Amino acid sequence: MVHTVVIADDHELVRRGVNNVLAVVPDIQIVGEASNGIEALAQAKKHTPDLVILDLSMAYANGIEVVEELKRWCPDTRAIILTGMTSQGLLLDAWKAGVAGLFLKSEETSLLSDAVPEVLAGKRVASPKVAALLKDAEGIAKQLSGRERQVLHGLASGFSPQEIAGRLGISIHTVDKHRSNIMRKLDVHSMGQLMAVAIREGLLEPMTQR
Repeated sequence: MVHTVVIADDHELVRRGVNNVLAVVPDIQIVGEASNGIEALAQAKKHTPDLVILDLSMAYANGIEVVEELKRWCPDTRAIILTGMTSQGLLLDAWKAGVAGLFLKSEETSLLSDAVPEVLAGKRVASPKVAALLKDAEGIAKQLSGRERQVLHGLASGFSPQEIAGRLGISIHTVDKHRSNIMRKLDVHSMGQLMAVAIREGLLEPMTQR
């Protein structure tokens, strides 16, 4: 049985590289390519492929957003994210979004070629490096609530407690309480330390009112 694949990445060299990797995998047919998230969704809707291999960071719609849309439009299509980003928070978000495979572009190509048949067979696969990053991220991310992550993002973006309160629809007192809780949970004692941990661990979440 031939399995159909769509490749999506904003760099043509990466798409060519994935083509070459898949050339050694039996029964694979590449039916479409895309250079951004919108094109990836269009190709997926057009071909309803068995597998989409895509980048995490793309224009118009990122990899996680594409995966979420695939669930609606092509629920049987599996997705592998191949990324150059090592932010633990982003990798964890991608894994939680339901990707079937998660790999770093810096890793050996054999990891991807070996994983494709497993993913097509219904398994979820992460490379050893990604698995280690996910394990660390899960431990840290569980310490903060979604609201705390939003407050943290506001602080990291340079917003004042008043501005954060207005954007989130909460009181300044609540913002200050969240800030104290965040610093206590992450065991930091200054804003500089807090920002360093937040950036390193990929804990920043955009502020949207909930």
